[in-house]
Amino acid sequence: MLLNTRRTGGPADQRSRTHGATARPPDRPTAAFTLIELLVVIIVITILAGLVGPMVFRNVGDAKVTAAKAQLELFGLALDQYRLDNDYYPSTAQGLDALRATPPGEPAANKSTGG
Repeated sequence: MLLNTRRTGGPADQRSRTHGATARPPDRPTAAFTLIELLVVIIVITILAGLVGPMVFRNVGDAKVTAAKAQLELFGLALDQYRLDNDYYPSTAQGLDALRATPPGEPAANKSTGG
């Protein structure tokens, strides 16, 4: 016959029930971050964003300037090609559309420049 050595309903059992629900075992690690840890992480991220952000946005402005210079260079090359084909640059009245399609008006284009 097996004896049940566990006591139920005694004063020791009642004490463990009331205090055991609120007490945490000392060897059990917590799985949450403390407020201090979260604040330190937020401060580090803010400092990094403050240092890296201006450098990134400065390069974005430089990229826009570089793209504008490249587009102006392409316009210049297209105008030079038009002059080589027709012996003159398009007139002000013809405008830059003369680089894409055969321009109307004077002076008439010698060669088709469409496309």
